[in-house]
Amino acid sequence: MPSQADNASDGIFNGYFHGLKILCRNAGIVS
Repeated sequence: MPSQADNASDGIFNGYFHGLKILCRNAGIVS
């Protein structure tokens, strides 16, 4: 099983990339 630290790290990265997608979409870079 993944450790709590691994889960927290995954959550941070997932949130980061999700935010990037939203920023790109708002900027019109990604349709």
